Amino acid sequence: MSTAQTRRNMIVDLVNSVGSMSVVELALHFKVSKVTIRADLDILEAGKKLIRTHGNAQSVNLQPQLDTLQYPHELSFADKQHHNRGMKAKIAKHAVEYINDYETILLDSGTTMFDLAMEISKKQWQRLTIITTSLPIANLLSKQVGIDLVLLGGHYRRKSHSFTGALTEKLLSSLRFSKLFVGADGYHHQHGITTLSEKEASLNRLMLSMASEVFVLCDHTKFGRQSSNWICEFDAPHHVITDDNIRREYITYFKNANVDLVIVKK
Repeated sequence: MSTAQTRRNMIVDLVNSVGSMSVVELALHFKVSKVTIRADLDILEAGKKLIRTHGNAQSVNLQPQLDTLQYPHELSFADKQHHNRGMKAKIAKHAVEYINDYETILLDSGTTMFDLAMEISKKQWQRLTIITTSLPIANLLSKQVGIDLVLLGGHYRRKSHSFTGALTEKLLSSLRFSKLFVGADGYHHQHGITTLSEKEASLNRLMLSMASEVFVLCDHTKFGRQSSNWICEFDAPHHVITDDNIRREYITYFKNANVDLVIVKK
């Protein structure tokens, strides 16, 4: 099999695991030009292996999922990827600077964490151990030199492409890590961090209880919002990394709570 065909097969696997990816992301990941990626996508679309949209490649497997019945207001992973994409990428680019060689870190599931994994994949590592519940992150980093990857299994949530449940929590409890990187569906100064999924909330609470240092990565649209399942108090994280559109009152809230607020400039 040619190098080009191998790359195209890997593109299909990666796009199917995530839902969609941009031409730029694919070019960076495979270390080829955007022209090469566009040619690959044309061939793959002709073979009905994926769907081309403007600047993106989308999985042919995207369809309404059973999880929508349980969480009717939850967006799919692919839909979330396109929401505030530029801000998430900038937050992730800043967050990777807090990760050092020879550490063991945990990356939660979610699109901002996937963007962080993309930034991790661009760097060279001697040895970095990454624990995750995210299948897209595992697929992205599985062949990365210098990374020891631990994927926690369990009940697979199609909506978030991640694993949750009692088995996932049991596996996590047997591990040790120093830093946790996690997102949020809602971050409210009175109600703390919340999420739409009950199982993910339970898993996140365990993650926070085990971490020595907690980083929350979220764009400004998450502040002031509240979802149905509580994860932790407002001041539980050590660091919050967000964009410079954050409301002024939240800057004050974090200062009063002694939480390190990192604002990423445009």
